[in-house]
Amino acid sequence: MRSSVVTLLALAVVLAAGLPAAAQAAPLKDVDDPFYRYDKPLGDVAPGTVLRSRAITPALAGVTLPIKATQVLYRTTKTNGAAIASVATILRPLVAPTRQIVSYQTAYDDLGSTCVPSYTIQGGNPGALVPNLEIGFMLTYLAQGFTVVTADYEGLTHDYTAGQGAGYGTLDGIRAARTELGFRDGTPVGMVGYSGGAIATQWASELAGEYAPETNIVGAASGGIPVSFPNTLRYIDGSPEWASVLPYLLNGLFRGTGIDVSRYLSQKGREAMAFVADKCLDTGAFPGLRIRELLAGDRDYRTVRPFVRAINSQIMGTLGTPKSPVFFGNGNGDGIGDGIMISSDVEALAHQYCGKGVPVHYTRYPGLDHGGVIALFEAEAIAFLQARFTGLPAANDCARIPPGTSLKPLPLPPLPAVVLGRVRRTGSGYRIAARLDREVAGLVSVTVLTVKDGKRRRVAVRSLAGGLGPASRTLAVPLRRGVAGRRYEVVVRALADGEPVTATARLQVPRRR
Repeated sequence: MRSSVVTLLALAVVLAAGLPAAAQAAPLKDVDDPFYRYDKPLGDVAPGTVLRSRAITPALAGVTLPIKATQVLYRTTKTNGAAIASVATILRPLVAPTRQIVSYQTAYDDLGSTCVPSYTIQGGNPGALVPNLEIGFMLTYLAQGFTVVTADYEGLTHDYTAGQGAGYGTLDGIRAARTELGFRDGTPVGMVGYSGGAIATQWASELAGEYAPETNIVGAASGGIPVSFPNTLRYIDGSPEWASVLPYLLNGLFRGTGIDVSRYLSQKGREAMAFVADKCLDTGAFPGLRIRELLAGDRDYRTVRPFVRAINSQIMGTLGTPKSPVFFGNGNGDGIGDGIMISSDVEALAHQYCGKGVPVHYTRYPGLDHGGVIALFEAEAIAFLQARFTGLPAANDCARIPPGTSLKPLPLPPLPAVVLGRVRRTGSGYRIAARLDREVAGLVSVTVLTVKDGKRRRVAVRSLAGGLGPASRTLAVPLRRGVAGRRYEVVVRALADGEPVTATARLQVPRRR
């Protein structure tokens, strides 16, 4: 089976290369193309809804392809839950259609506009190796009668590595494709992705049961899989090649989650984040980079709570379980992994799935690094999906897969504590001294409640400019005169990196003599 698939791959590339070149206007980037803009509210629009569509002309390495193709702007969801729009490209089969969909998640690994599949598939970035390879792989599916949908699953803000949003973007791209094609909800769908595409594929596979239960996923193939960000970061930290991924990975993740760590960055960290902010991944940009260099004071990132929160959110197997067979492939060139993805992490996730009854086909490619596996994985993925679409029994390697390593999250550093002094009466009212035991926080408010018979009722609240830090700050309490003998509670609230921290002080107004 594998040899026939490799032949299909070769034929697809040869076919494309032999086509006569046709003049084709350079596509507009998403930031310049009105098609991508949608200014109306999306909160009440159902995920997967098609907002607009257009016909496009696909190209491979500058050569126009004789394929009918449509792009759809559709509603989807960010990792942080916000409703957004994105674009998916639908490619019609080269032969008699099977009315089956292959959702192909490309490894576009971008923070900018020139790497997204909706751009490259129109002939943008014609010299880029990986996009052209992946378009060639898509042609093999089209040559077998499958319809292919490939989504800009990172969204228009390019949330590279933010897995939940990538999964939502993939599933909603499938929904939008079904609508555009007039296919029913139960249309068989196979998913495939390598590297960055594996992030989208695997999260979509896990989230589908709850987020898109009507989608009939028959199988999902993922290769080069970053299963656990805590483990992956430890593996590539300081790597001569793959450490360059760090600013890209972190930038996209913080975009998707909405977690802001900018105040923790060093000058080098700010410069690195700004440098990659609109670029495609360049693995030679920051050789040997260590995460500590990105943080002020050479700080250990495991002590920065928002940093750890973001990283811990990206551990596969935490939000759902696939409902259909999966194929995992990963290189192992150094005894640990493929240079960026850890083989034992993939095996641990496989064991987790196996324990929940999911058939897992697994291939470890010994002696091969991340780039050396892609063609072998793609060939095996095509064979895997062919079998799923034809209803053959799924291969199940659960009995022979090693147990893998721990996928536990990093310990979460505690929130800073608000430290309060006593409420004091002054000539103009009441005041209280407040500080944090460490770090800083903003959006400070002071609330006063009455306490009577165990019941609390809010009397007043005041928001204050500025924030809290380790240095003590005197805050005005919004209570000019208290009722004699009455007990009050003064609650000081602040936001520490988006998380609320509070402390309460008590005040009892003395009775007059």
